[in-house]
Amino acid sequence: MVILKDLESNFTGLFTLLLAFYNVVYATILYKKFGLDKNAIYILIGLVLTFVTLTIPIQFNGNQITLFWAAEVVLLFWLSKKSKIESFKLGAIIVQVLSIISLLLDWELYAYSEELSVVFNPLFIAGFVVSVSLFLTYWLLKKEGNMVTKYFTLKINVYKKIVFIAFVLVAYFTGALEIDYQAHQFLENTASALSFPRCISFCICGTLTIFYRKIKAEKHRKSNLINQLHFNFRLYR
Repeated sequence: MVILKDLESNFTGLFTLLLAFYNVVYATILYKKFGLDKNAIYILIGLVLTFVTLTIPIQFNGNQITLFWAAEVVLLFWLSKKSKIESFKLGAIIVQVLSIISLLLDWELYAYSEELSVVFNPLFIAGFVVSVSLFLTYWLLKKEGNMVTKYFTLKINVYKKIVFIAFVLVAYFTGALEIDYQAHQFLENTASALSFPRCISFCICGTLTIFYRKIKAEKHRKSNLINQLHFNFRLYR
């Protein structure tokens, strides 16, 4: 890396990615030809994930890091689902945390940026992509069991709830920050500009309240129906 930097080369990211590819080949040969222990293979897979994740901030900057990490999360969860390798799932969780931190750092630029285009700007797109990544994570973990490793057990149901809450918050703030920024760009009156995100917030809270009450009412109706069936069954007996 130091040599490549001294040569003013732009291949530092590619070099890191090649290290990941080398470890993939190395792990494959050791496992198929020499029957290396699976725990050792998992260490090599961990190195592959580490190098791939490091490639992104080394080669890119700004919201590009957020976009790549958000995409990597979905890929890792999908690979974990298909291969049944828990290392992918653990790697995905770590990268997901990094993607959200990266997004928060991107959002700070709303305070300093000027003349960002409506919707089609790097900050809104980063928030939208992370929202989609969180939703897809929730969907991919729908039928997954607990993640059990040698050192700890992660309850997937709890993590799913955290992911869903994160999805709602990220989606909300992605829209709210964009509306707030654009309102201040197009309106000179500060009070009028502030009214837009407040109005959207009230509409979203109202909509969520309606959905919550409908879901609660449906659950209550089903519970009453089940209790009635049980009562009728006991009465019949």
